[in-house]
Amino acid sequence: MKTILMFALPIIIAWVILSVFYQGIVRKVLCDAGRFALFRLRDELRRLAVEGHADSQSFAYKHLELLLCRMIDTSSWISISSLIELQMLHPQLPMPPDIERFEKEANAELRQIREKALNYAIGIMTANSPGWTLLLVLAALTGTLFGWAGKQWLKFRTAILLEQEISDMGLQVA
Repeated sequence: MKTILMFALPIIIAWVILSVFYQGIVRKVLCDAGRFALFRLRDELRRLAVEGHADSQSFAYKHLELLLCRMIDTSSWISISSLIELQMLHPQLPMPPDIERFEKEANAELRQIREKALNYAIGIMTANSPGWTLLLVLAALTGTLFGWAGKQWLKFRTAILLEQEISDMGLQVA
């Protein structure tokens, strides 16, 4: 028993120190970097409107701007656990109609901004989930055997998670 405690005690102490370091410093830096990247994307979206490459009154523009604002707002707490909870509570949740409408109406630049934003959101969710991060890294390494399907599923479910509330708001375009 004493041998087990002598072996386990340094591991537990190291785990606590690393956890405090991760939660206190690393997670904050990673989340801030992702949030600032989302701010840059929102600025890029607004620049497109100012330069006339996107209509600021269109559904696609307003939807993307709301999505970016929601991502910025949720970046402090959203995690892989949120995604897993969505999957467990609503395994067959269909894509909101606003996403389909956005895909039809948005130009290539707006779609590219949305794609980048989803990638940053996945990074932020991973940073907010250190326990899940290890599991996801292992799953990603294993997932490479199965091609891009897992990555597409993750982006699809993340889009539904982040855009569900936007669809619930009933975005109206004048």
